[in-house]
Amino acid sequence: MPSHSKENNYRWQKDVPRWALGYIAGLIDGEGSICAFYRYRNTGLSEFARMCIGVSITNTQKEMLDFVTQWFGCSVKGRAGTKRPAWRISLSGGHSIKEFLIPLLPYLVGKQAQAKLALRIVDTFPVGRAANDRQLLERQVAWNLLRNANHYPAGNRVV
Repeated sequence: MPSHSKENNYRWQKDVPRWALGYIAGLIDGEGSICAFYRYRNTGLSEFARMCIGVSITNTQKEMLDFVTQWFGCSVKGRAGTKRPAWRISLSGGHSIKEFLIPLLPYLVGKQAQAKLALRIVDTFPVGRAANDRQLLERQVAWNLLRNANHYPAGNRVV
């Protein structure tokens, strides 16, 4: 299997087999999270919250997450404060989330709707210019849907 290097951060290795994409999508469906959250920041002069999206996979078997890092340039971190050792892969930021989710979309089952919402949010961030009112509204609607996606039973989700 290909090895991860610093130049490949937040990128897929070339020629990732479909079975590997399917396996990683299964990890996200079973052990992962695609979510919307606020990141709070206090600069000393002002305090503000920024809307963020994230993708993470947590597991007690580090080898399962190491498999992901062999194909996608990310890292596994230990998680403290749990009874059993746990490890986590965590991505935030539009570029890395888009790079990660697009090839996995056809293989996701339970989290495909959340992945599509996350990609809708990323697509409302124009490159090199400020967002217009329509993009801001679209971002807010998709962000609220993603934020609430885990609060509804699977059959009652509105997307």
